[in-house]
Amino acid sequence: MSKYLIAWPKNGLGDRLKLTASAWAAADSMDRSFAIRWIAGSGCDANWHDLFSSILPVFLGDEDRCYEGYNHKDLLHIGQLKRYTSQEVNHIRDSKHKWIEACAGYFCNGWNYKSLLQPYLKQLVAPLPHIEEKINEVLSQFTGNTLGIHIRRRYGGSFDKARPKIEEFIDTYQDARIFVCVDNPQDMNDFQRYGDRLLVLDQHRKDRSIEGLSEALADFVLLSRCNEMSGTKGSSFSEMAEMLNDTKREIILI
Repeated sequence: MSKYLIAWPKNGLGDRLKLTASAWAAADSMDRSFAIRWIAGSGCDANWHDLFSSILPVFLGDEDRCYEGYNHKDLLHIGQLKRYTSQEVNHIRDSKHKWIEACAGYFCNGWNYKSLLQPYLKQLVAPLPHIEEKINEVLSQFTGNTLGIHIRRRYGGSFDKARPKIEEFIDTYQDARIFVCVDNPQDMNDFQRYGDRLLVLDQHRKDRSIEGLSEALADFVLLSRCNEMSGTKGSSFSEMAEMLNDTKREIILI
């Protein structure tokens, strides 16, 4: 009899990738079939198929497939489904329940470190072709020494915090390039001083719309491809980009 672990990610892009990758690792550890119920709303107006390729060794959740035709609310009521919400996923564990749901924007229990989650992230983060095209346009301007900067004001990120790393990087590498992604367009003004060294994605929306999330995903992938990175501590966007990053060079969250 198949048993399932279903990821129901919440909040923005970084939180959703955090929960989904972690839940997939948990499902494999528990020898459960894994499904993703990535539903628009709650910080993200894009469905999974609006952003990512659906070619995965898992399936996207619907009641016919991952609930075997049953209504998941009924399964919860009769005790066949165990649901973990919010920070309860820190205590997720295998059980007799045929279905386990992880509904949150956090890591699941101990499935929370880079060497474990990176292979899952690499499979999950497969942008649609039109998003990949935007990524490649900027990626073609990267050198072998490109520093990624992510500023998230909500968690205390700022140009002043990132500046020492930027100045050191430019002094060290003659071909230095600085890729910058910010949540507030006004934060980009301070970076204009770097002239031709500055790389940014051409963006039109800074919101939770499908277009805005498509641009955020492109930023996320580009940040993860940088040789070194300075992100914002406490930001899931920075944290998950660091987990996806393959380089062995310095990555700091400040």
